[in-house]
Amino acid sequence: MGMNKSADVLCRPPTPSDALTVGEMIERNWTITAYCPRCRVRLHVDLRALVQSVGPDYVLWGRTPRCRVWVQWDLDRRCPARVSFHAQSSIKGSAVEMKGGRWIDEVAQLRSQERTFGR
Repeated sequence: MGMNKSADVLCRPPTPSDALTVGEMIERNWTITAYCPRCRVRLHVDLRALVQSVGPDYVLWGRTPRCRVWVQWDLDRRCPARVSFHAQSSIKGSAVEMKGGRWIDEVAQLRSQERTFGR
């Protein structure tokens, strides 16, 4: 009979050690979404467009930018909340919140040094 494997067993959930930068996320075909807890909007993040504006070495882990949704009750201002990013490494896999930490900055700096020195 067929095996019933979880998508997380076949393709493990996303971690910064797998794909730290936007360029690495594109290489691994990750899906990234931005979620606002206040207005409950969930938006797909177009990684290719993001690379065009900030470059392939940009790190999304730990970032919490302001929500870009205009509030319904006041058309002159945006939602004041901050979004969190969530990553999926496969279509049916778990979505993991892309929380940050000091070590993420250190890993990003080490990777950029490796590219500089040709490792």
